[in-house]
Amino acid sequence: MPRGSGWRVPCLLPMAEGTSLRRMKTTVSPKGQIDLPAAIRRQDRIEAGQEFEIERLYRGEYRLKRCMPRLNAGVVDWLLACPEKGYFVPIEFGSFQA
Repeated sequence: MPRGSGWRVPCLLPMAEGTSLRRMKTTVSPKGQIDLPAAIRRQDRIEAGQEFEIERLYRGEYRLKRCMPRLNAGVVDWLLACPEKGYFVPIEFGSFQA
């Protein structure tokens, strides 16, 4: 590829020592879905329902990036799910032992 052509070439960042999950093959389903191999899901702790962004770098090259949840996402739902009013009680400073 000539220099200055305007093409962006993705760079592969070095992986942790002892890992070899740089490239794996997967297939696009008839519904347009792509499965991430189990080894990658385990290594990066990817769970069902997590969202990703896909960016087209140029023809045939794409970047997949996990969307990180907002800080404190789900806290309100967690608090509303408390069993009853008064479940959490204030603790006076110094009333506990280390």
